[in-house]
Amino acid sequence: MSTNLFKRGIVATEKGTKNFPGIVTLDVVAKKALKDTNKNKDISVYGINTKSSHFLAKLLPQKMMMKVWLMQQHIKE
Repeated sequence: MSTNLFKRGIVATEKGTKNFPGIVTLDVVAKKALKDTNKNKDISVYGINTKSSHFLAKLLPQKMMMKVWLMQQHIKE
């Protein structure tokens, strides 16, 4: 979700988070969450990037997931 947290969280470091693919506004996420709540879903995950990460986190070891995140952020180890 696009909030001031991202503006405040971006720091000028070599290994800081800078890339937020598929970011959407709060109202879009809230609408999805409410729709999923009405369908009695236990969890609401918005967007293909988040869904992919959520799915991969169930399958891959944490160390591999960190490598995926580093690739998404264009950070070299």
